[in-house]
Formats: sequence, structure tokens, C-alpha cells
Amino acid sequence: MPHTLSRTPAHSLRTLCLSLAEEACSVHELPPLLAEEAKRVTMSNLAALEADPLSDGEHARVRAYYWSVVRRRALRMATASRFTARAVRESIAEDLRGAGFEEERISRELERCAV
Repeated sequence: MPHTLSRTPAHSLRTLCLSLAEEACSVHELPPLLAEEAKRVTMSNLAALEADPLSDGEHARVRAYYWSVVRRRALRMATASRFTARAVRESIAEDLRGAGFEEERISRELERCAV
């Protein structure tokens, strides 16, 4: 999913996860239960980052982890939905952008993956 949160030096793991869950619901129309589940899993599995404000790299790691949890959970949903397909497509595209892929190559990869 596209990420609109700006990097704030004072973000802790908790505040970033809360912001991600809020953004997921308000901007990306994620079901609230899915956003909360992704927040809980991210905070639990990245708890070692809780002590200090997040570095730029940690901020990116938490954000990527959160959206990977959303993607995995969305794929497990009992019924496929317009949201699920869009969430998976946007999440994969964001991951490829983060890896430095050009938009044309991202489009080819999405077509190749049939998403």
C-alpha cells in the first residue's frame, strides 16, 4: 500500500504502529480489525525496537513489516474482495519501489504475477 506517513524523528514503535493503523483505515479503507491485527503483530514481533526513537532504517523496516502483515492476512481472508486484490497489488508495488524498481518494471512484474 502507498505510505503517506512522513518520517518524524520522535516516532517510537508504538506511535508509528498507531499511525500506520489509522492511515490504513482512513486513507486505504482497510477493515479496522485487519489494521489492528497488523498493528498488534508488528508491535509484538518488533518489540526490540520499542526502547528508543526509531532511526530512518528502523522506521522503514516497521512500515514494511506492518504492510507485509496486512498483505499476508488479506490473502488468508475467507473471501476474496476488491480490497484484498487492491491491497496485495499496492503492497507488492510499494515493496518493488522500495527495492529501487522503475515504474515500468513494476508494471511488468505485477502483470507477470497476475495481480
